[in-house]
Amino acid sequence: MSELIYVRVGDVYAAKVSAEYHLVRPADRLHAYEGDMLFQSPTLRVADTQEVVRVLWGVAGHMVSELRRTFPSATDLTGR
Repeated sequence: MSELIYVRVGDVYAAKVSAEYHLVRPADRLHAYEGDMLFQSPTLRVADTQEVVRVLWGVAGHMVSELRRTFPSATDLTGR
């Protein structure tokens, strides 16, 4: 995790999710021999509460994808 951000639930549901590739560089010597890798994950772009557009991918993208699969709408999630 690089930082903690706050996003509106409605914005997360409104954002388009797509499968995109991201360049990943191993951070430890154990995996350094594998070199850089392309990693495909659910990816979405959403503005945080400060109106800065953020790209969520990797674990964050997967979590949002699973959230949206489990709760198909923001109303299902919040009850409002």
